[in-house]
Amino acid sequence: MSPRFWHKLQGELDAFQSTTTDLNFTSEPANKNPTSPSADFLITHSLGGLWALKNGIYPRRGMVFINSFHNFTTFSDKHILQAMQKALKDNPHAQMQRFLKQADCESQAHQTDFWNTQRLHEGLDWLQRWDGQIELASLNCPVLVLTGDKDRICKIDKMMPHWDGHTLITNPDAGHALPLSHPQWCKKQIKAWIKDNNL
Repeated sequence: MSPRFWHKLQGELDAFQSTTTDLNFTSEPANKNPTSPSADFLITHSLGGLWALKNGIYPRRGMVFINSFHNFTTFSDKHILQAMQKALKDNPHAQMQRFLKQADCESQAHQTDFWNTQRLHEGLDWLQRWDGQIELASLNCPVLVLTGDKDRICKIDKMMPHWDGHTLITNPDAGHALPLSHPQWCKKQIKAWIKDNNL
């Protein structure tokens, strides 16, 4: 996904100075000012949460995981991810169309002219290999998890035990793309969490 994925939520959180990190899955150039470990808050989505944990991107005051995870093998068999890697080689456009539909991100398909298949293949490899549980436990800040009851990738019945011990809030009408589909709801939950925790 490109940084445009975050534009709606960034607009809702315009009182906060923010930047996005581009993992270079599309043809768009990488952000020159990626989020640093000195950031006050870090808001992540899906693989971005695991990527941040494994790359030591730790905020000072609080971390938000939206439709995210610290170990994706909880939610998907490795053979499915390997099949996706093969499909990327055979027909990347068709594979990404299927994925975006499953992830409730079909609108993003019309905004993306090119997919970096090498980087996407690498991302699928991260999903198979990475476990960020140790890194999550080392965080020295509160954690908020936002998810949707209709998320077909990170299903709610697995999200609950996966994030046991952390604040988890669900939206009964949302799927896997909360920042796109429900940016105002995300803003409301994040601002309330910041206030309730005196962050």
